[in-house]
Amino acid sequence: MMPLFVLMGAVLLVMWFFSSRSRKRQEAEHKNKIKQLEKGTRVMLSSGLIARVDKVDPEADEVRVVIDEDKKVYSTYATAAIAKIFDEKRSSVKDDDSAPAKAEVKESSKEATKETAKK
Repeated sequence: MMPLFVLMGAVLLVMWFFSSRSRKRQEAEHKNKIKQLEKGTRVMLSSGLIARVDKVDPEADEVRVVIDEDKKVYSTYATAAIAKIFDEKRSSVKDDDSAPAKAEVKESSKEATKETAKK
């Protein structure tokens, strides 16, 4: 009975050790990414809001983000609120390359509808 408890304790200790190592590694990677933030970087906040970084204040651990570029809506968040950092830099919804693809899909669906109607 006693060796069973020792074995279970050893297994739990090993699992705890490996999980804490991976958590510490992920935290270190996230801190490095936060340190490299610069104006124009797209981020996703812990609330799910996707915005673009406008200004980083490392002393206060705050980031000012642009929520709506046309209306110039800004908001300030703690750097801890940043959940994900996107790799791309400057892209705008207006410059979306998928717009022509959507138009092509609409055209092809219209053609398919016409062909179906002819049959």
